Parts: sequence; structure tokens; C-alpha cells
Amino acid sequence: MSVPIPLSPGSTLAQSRPPSPAEDARASSKVAAKAGSSKQFARSPSPVEEPAARHSTFYMQDEMIILRVENTLFRVHRYFLERDSTFFKDFFERTLGHGAGRTDDTALRLKDVSRREFECLLHFLYNGAAGTPNDSILNLVLLLSTASALAFPAARTHAISALDAASPPLDPVERVFLAEKYTIPAWLRPAYVELCSRSHALEDAEAEVLGLQTTARLARAREAVLEEKVQEWRRAVDRAQKGEAVSKDDMQVREAKLVERVVDDIFAVDAWPVVGSLSLVRV
Repeated sequence: MSVPIPLSPGSTLAQSRPPSPAEDARASSKVAAKAGSSKQFARSPSPVEEPAARHSTFYMQDEMIILRVENTLFRVHRYFLERDSTFFKDFFERTLGHGAGRTDDTALRLKDVSRREFECLLHFLYNGAAGTPNDSILNLVLLLSTASALAFPAARTHAISALDAASPPLDPVERVFLAEKYTIPAWLRPAYVELCSRSHALEDAEAEVLGLQTTARLARAREAVLEEKVQEWRRAVDRAQKGEAVSKDDMQVREAKLVERVVDDIFAVDAWPVVGSLSLVRV
């Protein structure tokens, strides 16, 4: 009788050898147990998923609207226009309906701004202040114009801040012109002071930009400043003759204060318009 050769579990012969009756019984019991567990798992009901609710703020319809500005069509998101502008909220309530603004043929017309002004506004709305760090002075003025006309306070604030920080700074005549046209009262007094402090009078082109009334007041202010300076110099001479110290820095401080005082006296009556009003006049 031959002795059976011991086989390792991983050998080829062990894998190909027919199973013994004991091994068959053990395998059958394992299969039955597995089948029983599968049936038990299948009998467990799956939980019913609740329907999802739309977010009250950030579930957006993303409707597009077609606008005609001069001879150019713009297809933009209605959401951004209505969110940032009371003008557009009222405008859409009046004009939308019967498919208006859905096709090129039914585009809504904007008459208060130019094509380039609207481009500057959309560039700000879609890119934000961080996306326009190198805007030219002209583009910022155009943004100020359309933001004022169409009631976009955030865009208007950005344009004013960027123009205020422009380098080189705006000329005082430009500041007065923009401040009066687009109601920026904070710019007026410093610009008037600078114009009354400089050595030369207004040029003809500057007077044309500022208009007759502002030019006349600036002429009166400059004349008053000159008279005040003459009086201040005379008082300085009197102090020097009495042995009192008179320094250049002290004279500069006194002259700066007297210019501010004259400007306040001549312009303060009606030169400071109400903050927040909007101009509908475009550049």
C-alpha cells in the first residue's frame, strides 16, 4: 500500500486534488450559512430618502436677459442687474412681459448710457473691484457715469475710491467738474482750496470746463485770499519789528488756514450738495 504524499495547501497538486467527503460537508455548510445571511440582509427594507428642499437664497434661476445699448446687444444675467440696482429692478418690472428681452428682436433698450459705459459697468459686475486694478482714468470716469445713472452704489463707490487714489492725482479742475456732475461733495472743498492756493489763475479752457458761476466764485476767492495774505504779511512784519520770531513754517500754516476760511465763506452756501443723490447726465 502506497503512502500518500503530504501536500502543501498552495501546491498545484493540492489545488487539483478532488475534495474529500469531509471537505465537501464543510464547504456545503459555509455556502448554506452565506446564503442564509444574504437572505436575512435582503429582507431588511432600505430607508426612504426625503425630497431635497431648494435653498432660500442660493437656488438661482440664472435667467439671461438681452439688452440693447446704442447699436450693440448684450446678453447678461438678470440676477446681477436686479441684485445691485434699484433702477433695473424697477425697469424689469415695467418692461418684462410677453417675451421681452428673450430674443435679439425683443431686446430691451437702455437709453441712459453709452455702449462703452455699459461695458465698464459689466466688467465691474462680473469681475469685481479686484479684477480691475489697472483701469484707466477714462474707464473709471465711464464707470462712475453709468453707475450713477443706473443706480449701482457699489460700482459708484469703487469708481470714486479708485479715482481718489489715482496716481498721478486728478487735476483740481477735473475734480470740481466730476464732483459737481456726479455729486461727490467730499472732493469740492479740497479742490477749491488747491485752485485758490496755486500761483496762476484759471486758464480759459479751465474756465470753460468749470462754468461761469464756479469761475466767478473762484476769481472772488482768489482775490480775497490775496488780500488776506497781504494783511498776514503786514502782521508778520510788525511782529518781526517788535522782535518776535517769524518762521517760514508758521507763515505757511497761517496762509493755509486763511485759504480754507475764504473758501468756506464763498462756497459753503450751496456748494456742498446732498450726499447720495445721483446724476443722470452722462459723459
